[in-house]
Amino acid sequence: MEQVKDSSASGEDRFNGIPRAPFIEDVDAIMKQEKFGKNAEEALRSLDRMYTNYKMIEATLEAQRQKLVARLPDLKSTLEAVEHVLSAKTAGKELETHFSLSDNVYTAGKVTDTSKVCLWLGADVMLEYDVEEAKDVLHVHISEAETTLDGTLKSLDFVRDQQTTMEVNMARVYNWDVARRRRGTA
Repeated sequence: MEQVKDSSASGEDRFNGIPRAPFIEDVDAIMKQEKFGKNAEEALRSLDRMYTNYKMIEATLEAQRQKLVARLPDLKSTLEAVEHVLSAKTAGKELETHFSLSDNVYTAGKVTDTSKVCLWLGADVMLEYDVEEAKDVLHVHISEAETTLDGTLKSLDFVRDQQTTMEVNMARVYNWDVARRRRGTA
């Protein structure tokens, strides 16, 4: 009988590069093999280190999720603005808008050439695109951000499952140690 089981049904040992937590089924056998340490204290420290690693991975993924959630509305509003410019271009009209001069100070203006737009790419980089090309670029960026967000959410779920497995493992080793000590004093 196997003492440490893979916590997945599929048997894969990683998910998006994140290692799968082992599930300790038979604590007695694992402690005899000294797989996680020579005694319960060492085993608990080893399991706690693994648990801490999962917590750090979770924090990193959560920060990535928050950045993506904040970025998606910006991309979508930029796409709406580009589509508005494109509609003015196809109608052959001048585009009337308000330009920001500084915080809370705007002026009215007209845009006569609506064939090109500039997209802020970040890291102090702005590129000029044809309106149609800018629309395509934004669609690609939105699609990539949504795909990345979906993958990040799945990774977060996986990491949380692994944390639960590690918590159960630590509880099983701790309870095994308490029962062993009681048997020794009784």
